[in-house]
Amino acid sequence: ETGITRFKLAADNIRARFNTFPRTSDSCFWHATDLQNELWLDGLYMGMPFLATYGEYITDTKYAYNEVIRQFTRHINHLLDATTNLVVHAYDEDGSEPWALPPLHRSPYAWGRAIGWTVMGLSEVLDIIPASFPQRNVMLAQYVSLLKAITSFQDPTTGLWFQIIDHGADAANWRETSCSVMFVYALKRAIQRGFLDASYSSYVIKGYNGILTKISETGPGMVNLIDISEGTSVSADINYYYTRAKNINDYHGLGSFMIMNELVAYNNLPYRPDTTTAPVLPAPWQQADIGAVSPNGSASVSSNIFTVKGSGADIWGTADAFHFVYQPLSGDGNIVAHVLSFTNTNSWAKSGVMIRESLSPGSVFATSLVTPTYGTTPIYRVTTNASDIQGSVTGISLPYWVKIARAGNVINTYYSANGAVWNQTSSTTITMNAAVLIGLCVSSHNNGFLATSNFDNVSLTGSTVPPPPPGIISLNKTSSSSSVAGSLFSTFVNDGLANTRWGSLYSDPQWISIDLQTNYSIAKVVLKWETASAKNYAIQVSNDNLIWNSIKTVTGSAGGTETWNFTGVNGRYIRMYGTARNTIWGYSIWEFEVYGNSLKSSETTPSDSNNISIDVFPNPFTNNLNISIEKPNGFYSLKIIDINGKVLLSKQIYNWQQNLEIQTVDLQPGIYFLQLQNLSQNKIIKIIKQFSND
Repeated sequence: ETGITRFKLAADNIRARFNTFPRTSDSCFWHATDLQNELWLDGLYMGMPFLATYGEYITDTKYAYNEVIRQFTRHINHLLDATTNLVVHAYDEDGSEPWALPPLHRSPYAWGRAIGWTVMGLSEVLDIIPASFPQRNVMLAQYVSLLKAITSFQDPTTGLWFQIIDHGADAANWRETSCSVMFVYALKRAIQRGFLDASYSSYVIKGYNGILTKISETGPGMVNLIDISEGTSVSADINYYYTRAKNINDYHGLGSFMIMNELVAYNNLPYRPDTTTAPVLPAPWQQADIGAVSPNGSASVSSNIFTVKGSGADIWGTADAFHFVYQPLSGDGNIVAHVLSFTNTNSWAKSGVMIRESLSPGSVFATSLVTPTYGTTPIYRVTTNASDIQGSVTGISLPYWVKIARAGNVINTYYSANGAVWNQTSSTTITMNAAVLIGLCVSSHNNGFLATSNFDNVSLTGSTVPPPPPGIISLNKTSSSSSVAGSLFSTFVNDGLANTRWGSLYSDPQWISIDLQTNYSIAKVVLKWETASAKNYAIQVSNDNLIWNSIKTVTGSAGGTETWNFTGVNGRYIRMYGTARNTIWGYSIWEFEVYGNSLKSSETTPSDSNNISIDVFPNPFTNNLNISIEKPNGFYSLKIIDINGKVLLSKQIYNWQQNLEIQTVDLQPGIYFLQLQNLSQNKIIKIIKQFSND
């Protein structure tokens, strides 16, 4: 990345050492040159993330990725305890070490930090090695199995893990900080990547809270992190592990804590973005993996042909696993697609069209699908997290047409040989929100493998922009916030979509405000809280975005959906100002809805002369983007950010620069956010780049 030769030379020298480093008879690296034929779990983290990264950047992927997978899978095979599904500390091929107990020649105990280094290393290399690489799925399965086993031994009282993690009942055992940090990191990363479902978040939250109890304040801005095991060798005596020194601010714990905290507290990925992120689709199409899938799916469009790749166990049961290419639908509508081809990864692999209430694996939905063997089949779930219902029509071979249509709460599914004459396969009443998701779906019915389906003649009817409810005055107005966690931007709080949300950083106080653009008589506010809700907060209004008046003070809120009615309240700006949270997370709101009526001209208050306004045109755009700024004061930071929170452009704007033209030739078509910010103001506008017809 730097282009400095000496760094490349250093990396080459380290890489060359792998060629001559001693190995066991099955090609596993010794833990050290003086530890003949010994494998220690901690050694994996010392070399494998480097080797995977080297392979990626120096294009030595064939050797590097194969070596990384070989080392992780074989180390784990040697050290796996089939009773607990944990891995023990070390293995000695010839069994000569006193700790290498027969008949397997390995140590008897599962030391927490050795397992912690293993799952952290797996988290990093799985980010780098592509999902399609041979045998990666084997390593991924070991990773998921090990993480699930780890959760079984979390201390239910503190949320921490023990020095020997499966001996929590021993009086001499103790709750160790560094392994707890590493486990929380790996669990959070696996949930984020879709390797574990969201139910495992409870272990992350409990673990993180437990880790915070190991931090003590020693002075202004100074803290200690305690109970970190000192460096540890291998032993067959469990008391050796129990009597290791409990260090303060040991680097084994501090380093891993900083990595973990960046991910958990701020939702940032350590070191690198997810290298398996799917390519950008033309707006308004989006894509996501639903449920626990491996490898990750993807989708692309070329010459009006959609190519969708998906893995996953099935679209079936109480929780689905597949790849979804979708856009929002409000109210009635339908989608038609011509399924050209489909990989036969299983006779029950599925490809087709879907209407779904949310991206949750247990969401209610309906589909019209084709399968490699069993023809076309409608499948639907009428109750969240309940079992699916299915029917099938055999004797159909590709290419074939499928269609699904929604009218009120009735969803009908169809198939056709020519796209003109349609045969109905089901008609089902399913109660969903007005705002749903509609699109294409693919499941391989064989997790670990991707099924590829090609679609053409994809057409969608219906409104993709939710209409504002009667009297709502906040929809799509300019919003701003005190902070943003990851890519949970403030614009999501009033976009009318039930599946997008704003989220703040994890501190108090925090606020989010909406500029209604003129003064209104405010009659009602509806806050739809995510789990990370406010315990204590105020609803405030302002005429100038400087002086705020509280119109509602709430204490002891339990979250959920809260509705507050008002009389005699006027204002242009309105905000939620949170002072205490219900969780360790920040503040997060699905929708901030404001209802009211325009005031007569005699009742309005002039807008604030110090508040800037920003206009972006054209939007959507295809080439350059024009920006007009009114009333700039001082200098501002201007950024263009993608939907993953990555900053793609950053520049300083000064008060004499009121009209700007931004070159966007390097931006791919898709959804982005333009942010204009200084110390007192933070404006975020959603922008969309379209395909050019040139």
